[in-house]
Formats: sequence, C-alpha cells, structure tokens
Amino acid sequence: MKYALLTYEDENVLAKMNDAEKGVLFKQYADLHAALVKEGVLASGEGLLPTATALSIAVRGGSTERSAGPAVHGGTHALTGFFVVMAKDD
Repeated sequence: MKYALLTYEDENVLAKMNDAEKGVLFKQYADLHAALVKEGVLASGEGLLPTATALSIAVRGGSTERSAGPAVHGGTHALTGFFVVMAKDD
C-alpha cells in the first residue's frame, strides 16, 4: 500500500528565517529522505514551489475552472512537499 506523507510549513515563518535556520529545517527533510531510502520504502517525493506560484484547477459540473493561487482549506500552513512511501498491508 502507498501512503503520502505531506509536509506543511508556515510560509510567513519561512520568509523570516535566516539561511542557517532554513539549513536546519532542510537538513531534517534530507535526513528523513535518506532514512526512507535506506529502509527501501521511498516511492517518490518532491518539494513544492511557494504558494505565490500556485494555480488551482477544479472540475465542477463537467467544466474545468482555473484560478490563480493555491486551493486553501484554512489555516496558515501551506503544503510544501510530499513523500510517497510503500508499506506492507497489515
């Protein structure tokens, strides 16, 4: 079975981080990536661009709607990336 591990960050907080702080955060993601690879469970994963670059696409009633910006469902955290992992069915 595949599972998606979603990563969220507050883009306002990220924007205020200095390079050293960002380095610590990105190292944590790199360490997680390495651990998933080592365990042989990583199927895929990507970091995503900031929400300012987002385009939302929705299909409603048979028509496709495009709008600038992310599909936001509340809160201050934006989806910043994902890992897809393989796990045994139990």
